[in-house]
Amino acid sequence: MFRLYLIFSLFSYFLISDSLFSEEKLELPAVYLTWDQSPLETITVRWFSDQKDPRDKQILYRLKGTKKWEKLIASTTTFLRSDYFIHNATIHNLYPDTDYEFMVFNSSEIFWFRSLPKDPSKAIRFVVGGDVYRGGQAGPRNTDIELGRQDPMFVVFGGDLVYVKYKLLASKYKLYDLWVSWINSWKELLRTPNGRMFPILAAIGNHDVRGQFKRKPRSAHTFYELFPFPKEHLGYQVLDFGNRLSLFLLDTAHTNPISADQTNWLHKNLSERSEQRHKLAVYHVPAYPSHRSYKGDVSSLIRKSWVPLFDRFGLHTAFEHHDHTLKRTPRLRNNQPHPEGVLYLGDGAWSSGPREVKPAENVWFLEKTKSVRHFWLIELDENKRSFTAINGEGGIEDLVEQNLNH
Repeated sequence: MFRLYLIFSLFSYFLISDSLFSEEKLELPAVYLTWDQSPLETITVRWFSDQKDPRDKQILYRLKGTKKWEKLIASTTTFLRSDYFIHNATIHNLYPDTDYEFMVFNSSEIFWFRSLPKDPSKAIRFVVGGDVYRGGQAGPRNTDIELGRQDPMFVVFGGDLVYVKYKLLASKYKLYDLWVSWINSWKELLRTPNGRMFPILAAIGNHDVRGQFKRKPRSAHTFYELFPFPKEHLGYQVLDFGNRLSLFLLDTAHTNPISADQTNWLHKNLSERSEQRHKLAVYHVPAYPSHRSYKGDVSSLIRKSWVPLFDRFGLHTAFEHHDHTLKRTPRLRNNQPHPEGVLYLGDGAWSSGPREVKPAENVWFLEKTKSVRHFWLIELDENKRSFTAINGEGGIEDLVEQNLNH
């Protein structure tokens, strides 16, 4: 009886395995990785399809180098009343610092990723940048290509992912085509030279929202369909990477007011993480702008509502965007330079045209400024924080390191 069961099981396995590679395969318009739960133990695979084939809802994954596939059924929704379907599958219980392969059941390509390390002796290495893309540009920018060469574990975009001209959509292109095109362009760019895919996170910016400021989340429904946020507060969240890193993604008055609920939430969640080794925040509009006016309404409100909380609960670094420049402040506390204060880095010039900067020597809250496309490469370990501004040619525009006291 056992022999008969074994023969049947082996026959079933080879039948399934053969079907994976013998059927006509689909070319996926877009596929990417992100997180909506614990980054150390899970990863979420999201992909688009344009067919109602139920097999599109299945994902297969396995330890890289092994033969046995595990299967997951994805949740599926229609993307913006379009012909596209967006599928979502979260893989749980990942081994740390381990390579995995995955494929959508009826697709033509096997992808792979590496789970995050839990070992505190291994640095967390990732990229932050914003003001990323303008529709219609010819091909990727050098900064796009340079991203994968930096071998990041993940990337965080600080808003203005797609510069949507809402008034022109009806006559020139459809909203969903623009966003699917954007995600599809990153299908190859969100990889290292050896093909490893890495996840993407995003904070919301003004160009990701119909109306830009002081809107409801429904005005940014495309953004929120693509990037997971808690349903009870779309637009802001904190991701905890064990007891090593807490990463805050905030909304600078695009679909949530800065004060009131968001500030109350920030107070609670910062206070609960006062002993975390690394605490970083990513948001769009800068508290300390390098191009726009220091007296701007949103910047002033951030300094009034959030900066005192950053100071009180020991946020280590804030990544700001929106001004399309490179910026580094001195460490600040109580709105003045302080050796143990918060470091503010920015200012969002990934691919959008760099703007004129304020000379750092003329502004008390600026230590370095430059008009150059770039992103920030971050490395966090037990003893040090390192922040490097990388330009589109892979050159170093700025470097700051913080040695930690034990």
